[in-house]
Amino acid sequence: MGQHFTSPKLSVTVLLPSGSGAEVSIPVNSTLGELKVAAQKSLGRSAGFLRLVRDGRLLDSQESVQSLQLQEGDTLCAVASVPTVCANPRAFAVYFRGGGLVSWGNDGDASRVQERLINVQDVQATDAAFAALLGDRTVVTWGHRHCGGDTLKLQDRLKDVRSIHANSGAFTALLEDGTVVAWGLDEVGGYSGRIEDELHNVRAIHSMQRGFLAVRTDGRAVTWGGEALMEGEMIQAPELRNVQAVYATDRGDAPQSALVPRLEGVQKISATKGAFAAQLRDGRVATWGLDSLGGDSSLQQGSLQAVTEIYATHSGAFAALRADGRVVTWGNQTFGGSSFAVQDLLYHVQEIHSTHWAFLALRSDGQCVTWGHPDRGGDCRDVQQKLQWLM
Repeated sequence: MGQHFTSPKLSVTVLLPSGSGAEVSIPVNSTLGELKVAAQKSLGRSAGFLRLVRDGRLLDSQESVQSLQLQEGDTLCAVASVPTVCANPRAFAVYFRGGGLVSWGNDGDASRVQERLINVQDVQATDAAFAALLGDRTVVTWGHRHCGGDTLKLQDRLKDVRSIHANSGAFTALLEDGTVVAWGLDEVGGYSGRIEDELHNVRAIHSMQRGFLAVRTDGRAVTWGGEALMEGEMIQAPELRNVQAVYATDRGDAPQSALVPRLEGVQKISATKGAFAAQLRDGRVATWGLDSLGGDSSLQQGSLQAVTEIYATHSGAFAALRADGRVVTWGNQTFGGSSFAVQDLLYHVQEIHSTHWAFLALRSDGQCVTWGHPDRGGDCRDVQQKLQWLM
């Protein structure tokens, strides 16, 4: 019989800026990612996402403990960070500014470029692709090639990038010299060749659903893409007074029973493609619209108390975040209206994000919980380990 050797252990203290810390015992052949996860579990939910630091340098989770030449009883500092979530209609991307990135969902697989996704500064998304701006001012893209996911032929131009922008199907990059690079679907702004001579001394870019607007240092604005600033037939609006904000669904055929009720103390309104949910000043929620798309919350009213925020998937589901960190969902069950399968995991939730078909909840202990359509961002099980090691 062969002998089994157990790797010797090493005890390291992980210290937070607050002064609290945890002594963690790990095998000496562990990675820093494994050390981080162990410390995060020991410190509990208040720690959040940890990022290990030594000599002022953020450490990579893939580095080995041995590479740092850590000794028994040494101390590593850690800072807790809140990740940034970027979502398009079918996928999520989670990243830390200055760190790495994890993405999943339809057209969200970044495995082809994963090794390049370090020191991420910003992420933008079209309807089916992502673009990441890195610390060296280059750009990495993935997703559907026609919607901007392929920049292989543009790599020589995508250098010294100041900022990146996205609309439904195209990206633009503003370079430090004031010029612009566009790619993606031609008809929504992915091609700027016709006005290339005008795209100089650009100081800012604004995205429209099907086009872009560039503002030059001389004050001139240059637009390109497939839409006019005003598109469609003009209609006479009703007389409205003291309007604070306007919200819209995709549908104008709601039955009379779905018309807005008389409400007072409305704080905020969220919408799916066929229903509305109003967050009231007293923490309650009022809904109206098509029942199948989230307009009926009568079964959840007993739980819809002390609500601090309401989120929606475009396809017909709502999620309400309560002051106690719990989540209440209703609407189209397939697309996020039912969180029954993960309800036991939905505690200490700090914020919620959505694709068109799924939700993502970020807990205070750094865990991500997803539900909804599994192929549209609602299933992150395959990337859970990457999320734990995310730096």
